[in-house]
Amino acid sequence: MARVRAMIPADWAEAARLTQVAGARSLIALPWESPEDLERLATVPGVTLLVAEDEAGQLAGVGGFRLGRRGEAHLWGPVVATEGHGIGAWLMNRMEALAEAEGALSFVLTLALANRSGAAWAAWRGYLRDDEAWTYQLCTRDLREPVMIEAPSVSFRPARISDLPALVALANGAFPAGYLGEAEWAGVLSEVTIAEQGGALAGFLWLRAQTGRIKLLAVEPAKRRLGVGRWLVLKALESAQHLGLRHLDVKVRQENEAMLALLRQAGFQRAQTVSSWIKRPG
Repeated sequence: MARVRAMIPADWAEAARLTQVAGARSLIALPWESPEDLERLATVPGVTLLVAEDEAGQLAGVGGFRLGRRGEAHLWGPVVATEGHGIGAWLMNRMEALAEAEGALSFVLTLALANRSGAAWAAWRGYLRDDEAWTYQLCTRDLREPVMIEAPSVSFRPARISDLPALVALANGAFPAGYLGEAEWAGVLSEVTIAEQGGALAGFLWLRAQTGRIKLLAVEPAKRRLGVGRWLVLKALESAQHLGLRHLDVKVRQENEAMLALLRQAGFQRAQTVSSWIKRPG
């Protein structure tokens, strides 16, 4: 019988190796691929990381979740060393139980469309594909390759409390379903960079360093097609390299060809098409 326990620093190297193996098999990427990624992720509020050991005490699986601000538990994995032994089920049971105990109102999985076995397993466990959610392209930039930074045509600064009304308005206009309210934006301002042009707001970048992901990027309608989006992407790459990240990811709606083209120009590779699966506790 598998033993599921909290991940500790001694697990990071082997957990990262399992992630790399999963990536090579075209499974959905986890938010880490190196021990350094896991060290950063372990400090993020709301994140729980787990491992499963087999009967010999060897690390046989990894997984985890992040509890979102709206009560959704975003599940990662589980990824197992060997399938067919029930270790993935043990991990998933523990992940769901811990998330529910922490107040999760829903469980959310992100799966590659090509991962048919993962989709069948999720359906067997009661997950339904969220047909109302967008289908995304998951794009990745390897930061071990050089990033060419030129003199930008915009100025950058950290977001301030006074930016909240403009942030909410721009995000709600750029993303049809809206995103966060002012109170929620206030909680992530330390991760947001403002781009200004001529003293006016031109766009913003929300970079989540711990998971190596561009969470949101938006440009004011009047400033589009003037290179602002390109500079925001380059700023994200520069910041990520400065933080020592090995890769930077971004999810883009698959019909957003303009953003996908911009990312290709910045060296991102279109890795996988992904969709969301959801289940309610109980």
